[in-house]
Amino acid sequence: MIYRRTATAVSAHDALCTHMGCTLPAGRTNVVMCGCHGSRFRASDGGVINGPNDTDPGSISPLPAVPVTVVNGVVYLA
Repeated sequence: MIYRRTATAVSAHDALCTHMGCTLPAGRTNVVMCGCHGSRFRASDGGVINGPNDTDPGSISPLPAVPVTVVNGVVYLA
């Protein structure tokens, strides 16, 4: 999952929910919701907004970061 932070900077995170590994949907906002159990994450930093079925955010792990670089407008994932 790639999120454009500014015109020249992006961040990337694993697109699998850390609750049970469901694939997170693509989106155009900073909030990504897992369709399996409702966990929500911030696309910008992978942080947990809420866990499964609106449980405490501390009940699951944030999305792991994926190293990324931007060279001449092209995004490269490590």
